[in-house]
Amino acid sequence: MKSFALAALLGHVSADHPNSVNPFTGKTIFPNPTFTANVKQTEADHPDSAAILSATENIGAATWIDSMKNIEKIAPVLEGAKASGNVPMFVVYDLPNRDCAALASNGEITCEDNSCAKGLDTYKTQYVDKVIAEFAKYPDVPIIAIVEPDSLPNLATNMSDQKCS
Repeated sequence: MKSFALAALLGHVSADHPNSVNPFTGKTIFPNPTFTANVKQTEADHPDSAAILSATENIGAATWIDSMKNIEKIAPVLEGAKASGNVPMFVVYDLPNRDCAALASNGEITCEDNSCAKGLDTYKTQYVDKVIAEFAKYPDVPIIAIVEPDSLPNLATNMSDQKCS
């Protein structure tokens, strides 16, 4: 069931270069604006550490798209990356019953039964399709997308709970 959802996302993403070419060579990862804002706030809250903290403001980092609401973060990051020439990196992370067995960061999309048909449809139409649509608006910006990073390990850890596997 979950492999279908991953295949649905991966099926929309393609490379327009030979596999032997790394399109990211010589590029810098775009800083996560949320992280940068948090660092600046911490600097303001702790002026005695501001000089040390300021060195981390512009470290490239992934922007997590871990909810349907966070899809709205994509366009500003892509605009910033396009303007700076840096490469944006996203973690695409809202799989139905995400981290279900761990009870750590359960996702917003749930499966109502073992087929998860409704949950997968929501994932595809309300999340994946919208992420892809945002990415497609910037065809000239190379994008790094880390797709559902812990879904494969969770296939093993979730096997003991029928609703999670």
